[in-house]
Amino acid sequence: MPYHVKRANANIPASIEKSTATTFILAVSPAGILGAHHYYLNRIGFGLAYTFTFGLLGVGYIVDWFRAPILTKRYNQSKMIGQVEHKHLDDAFLLWFPFGLLGFHHFYLRRPCWGLLYFFTFGLFGIGWLIDICRMWKMVEDCNKELDE
Repeated sequence: MPYHVKRANANIPASIEKSTATTFILAVSPAGILGAHHYYLNRIGFGLAYTFTFGLLGVGYIVDWFRAPILTKRYNQSKMIGQVEHKHLDDAFLLWFPFGLLGFHHFYLRRPCWGLLYFFTFGLFGIGWLIDICRMWKMVEDCNKELDE
């Protein structure tokens, strides 16, 4: 009920709200491997990453079958309350697994120097990539604090 009250009180037309069903259909369709569902949700960066890496080598494509409702809910909530787009742990881990050795998760978390270092040293020769699995929570938290300020 609180969701509907916020929606009614917000001066945002319902046409802006995205449908979970549409997101899911785009995610499981063959266009999902090229990131169609991310383009639909105005996540252009992820859409481009999926387009050029074929759904993060298929890993992101399959994971997004289960994440489609969460992605839609995040989009709708961010548009409803007009908040700054925060970085999310699941997105960072999704980038870390197939392309963390190239620093994709650092670029996502707005750490371009670290991203370039990982890109040219193959994740600090794999050692930094493995350490990042333990540091990811803190890196996402720090990035969100910077976005809030």
